[in-house]
Amino acid sequence: MRQSISSCFTLITVILLTACRTDAAPNPLPAPTTSVARQTTPAAVTKPDTPVSAATPTATPTPVDEATLVSEATPPPTPTSTHTVTPASEATPESETTPVSAATPVSTATPTVIPSPTLPPNLLGSVLVLEYHLIREPEDRWQRTPDNFRADLERLHAEGYTPANIIDLALGFPNLPAGRKPVVLTFDDSDISQFRYLENGTIDPDSAVGILEAFHRQHPEDWPLKGTFYVLQDVNVPDRILFGQKELQDQKLRWLVDNGFEVASHTISHFNLTEGSDDQVQWQLAVSQRQLEARLPGYDVQSLSVPFGNYPLNETLVAQGMWEGEPYTYRSTVMVSGGASPSPHSVEFNPHYIPRVQALQTELDYWLGYFAQNPQFYYVSAGPTEP
Repeated sequence: MRQSISSCFTLITVILLTACRTDAAPNPLPAPTTSVARQTTPAAVTKPDTPVSAATPTATPTPVDEATLVSEATPPPTPTSTHTVTPASEATPESETTPVSAATPVSTATPTVIPSPTLPPNLLGSVLVLEYHLIREPEDRWQRTPDNFRADLERLHAEGYTPANIIDLALGFPNLPAGRKPVVLTFDDSDISQFRYLENGTIDPDSAVGILEAFHRQHPEDWPLKGTFYVLQDVNVPDRILFGQKELQDQKLRWLVDNGFEVASHTISHFNLTEGSDDQVQWQLAVSQRQLEARLPGYDVQSLSVPFGNYPLNETLVAQGMWEGEPYTYRSTVMVSGGASPSPHSVEFNPHYIPRVQALQTELDYWLGYFAQNPQFYYVSAGPTEP
């Protein structure tokens, strides 16, 4: 009995001593906690995000009024019938099925003058290339009213922009004065609303050219006569053949180039280049250029706007090709949408894929507002470059 009690006492003692040693053991080190600061990715310097409302670069919108355009061009005789130049139906794609209401209110008449900060040259900043079509009443998807176009110019001037031609962008703005922010104004379709002469021989003050000329007179030092007009030469809407007024067409073309504007090609007949053969495409681009240069002796037509934003299947043909043994070349090609253009000095820039901002109020507000808030992302000239 005593031996059993002694054994139990010994066992209890061992258990108590073991428990004491376990309680006295140090706790393990806590798991390390790594605090990582959140990385904020800065906005791209050369190109901001495209707004939701902006069409993607591959969109091929069709101006409402252009649904009836049919080629009246008769290409030179060819061995087969595949060379007949007839644009396909110009149905508006889904990406452009929400037109701007014709009841869109007039743009704010008095733009807010935003002081332009003194910025150092920024040769890698983005550039706005604005796309206009018709200038007439009422405001609609593919037309800007004269008053709204005047308001656009006032706003651009107030925010420190200087107009330029598309070829200037393609060449890197070689003649732009130091400290200037370029904006390129482009006009598609050569509608009479862009350039009209009145019966008394003066330019219609409500046409695009009349508005630009008047604005230049108000601001002769910082708003030169600049802008690129992409013209048509054979469609079934007479008012869109070289600005209408057939007897004045050559006079209008010469006036534009003599006063600093750029005349460029929109093909002969607003042809859908995607649906054409290589021969059809080359005929459109070569003959368009040759006929314009024949009307403008000594002038080089260097720029192209692809109708509907549709490139030919052989996309190299927008830059150069051949028709009847004679070559043609273009130095720039504009798209139908896509947002702000990269700088011509950027590795992202391709002179044959220049994106544009369509001149809708929502698009203008978005992009001009963006660069007003982020001026460091916009192109600023370092001054003229050596030839």
